[in-house]
Amino acid sequence: RDLYPGLDVASLVERVEAGRHCRVRYGVDARTLDGFEAASFDRIVFNFPCAPVAGGADGNSERSGVADDAALAENRDLVRRFVAAAAPLLAPGGELHVAHKTRPPFAWWGFPGLAAAPSLAYRG
Repeated sequence: RDLYPGLDVASLVERVEAGRHCRVRYGVDARTLDGFEAASFDRIVFNFPCAPVAGGADGNSERSGVADDAALAENRDLVRRFVAAAAPLLAPGGELHVAHKTRPPFAWWGFPGLAAAPSLAYRG
C-alpha cells in the first residue's frame, strides 16, 4: 500500500473488491499462505512477484539487462513456494494467475516451467 506514492491504492482496492466477490489481502507471506483454508479459493492472483531486498531493489536491472544470480535464485524460489502453497488452496476448477514480465532479465526466471505443479495446467 505504501510503495506507490501518489497512487490512490485505496480507491483501486475498493473497485476490485466491489466486483465479483473479490478480496484483497495485505501482509501475506506468498511463500507459505498460512492461515487460509484448503480448497477455499476460485482464483488466486499474484501480479508481478518479486522477492523484497534491502533498498527496494529486486536484483534485476531491466535497464541494463543484467541480473544478480542470488536475486534470480531468490525470486525463483519465491514463485516455486507460492505455487506449492497456493495449489492446495484452490477449489475444484480454481485458477492460479501469475502476471510476469517476459523480457530479460525477468524472462530468465524460467516461466512457465517455474510455476509448474501436478494439479495445475499452464494456459499461457
